[in-house]
Amino acid sequence: MFEYRDLRPGVTQRQLASFVAEVRQPPTEQEIADVAAQQRNLVPPDGPGRASYRPIDPSRWQLPERPLPPGYLALLAWSGGGDFGNGERWLQLFPIDGPSGVRAMMLAYHVPEYMPAALPFAFNGGGVFYLFDMREPADADGEYPVVAAHAGNLGWAGHDECYPPECWPVADGLAQACRGRTNIEDLADCDCHAPSAGFPDLPETADIYVDHVPPDSVATLSRLRKLLAVTWPIGALRELLASQPILAVQGGRPYALHHVLEQSADLRPYLFYDAQGRLEPVWPDDQ
Repeated sequence: MFEYRDLRPGVTQRQLASFVAEVRQPPTEQEIADVAAQQRNLVPPDGPGRASYRPIDPSRWQLPERPLPPGYLALLAWSGGGDFGNGERWLQLFPIDGPSGVRAMMLAYHVPEYMPAALPFAFNGGGVFYLFDMREPADADGEYPVVAAHAGNLGWAGHDECYPPECWPVADGLAQACRGRTNIEDLADCDCHAPSAGFPDLPETADIYVDHVPPDSVATLSRLRKLLAVTWPIGALRELLASQPILAVQGGRPYALHHVLEQSADLRPYLFYDAQGRLEPVWPDDQ
């Protein structure tokens, strides 16, 4: 299945049974304390939004409860971790325990907070998770879709809800995800929003900017933050409003953003792309 293989000792059936039982258990008191200790209010004492900071409460997290895919368990029995690759696709399989184990990574990156019912099982070598999408029951073979998401920008919003997407599809199941040869980061720039007849004349790629948001409209900038899947600190939004135009996405895809704006008409006036030093609207006024 893999051109490159850096194997680890396979997981025994007893170890697999223990892993299956433990990985889905609610966070323990120690795990809750560990997550709480990681959190800090990074807004300066006199900064706007400091008082509105609310820490994450991991005691409310629900971990995926559906059965684990049999193909995944078979992969762990063959190699309990390790690095694998085909072409440009790399998979750094998490072990079943330890600081880089499945449960430890899931909790350390707060996956249940941002992507409930997702189970991370590997990195791509560049900070992007492979995750099982377990929101719906498994297929007839017990498998789940595999999706990808940047570790620093987790969420379920896809191409039709957010630009760039918080997560995007990789494959219908684990075997297909492993056999692929494309870097999964490249799959985020899908061709699902290719221009059609009557589309405005937009460049294939360009830097995306936010501009002309009213200086007191923090709520609008917050919605743009979500739409663009950027990680601006909530407490810094008022300061960002005073520094417009704001570079939001480098090397973005205006066509894809235009598609997303079909469902967000009130945000169209605030999004622009760089046309050789001149800002042009992603959604022209005469469209």
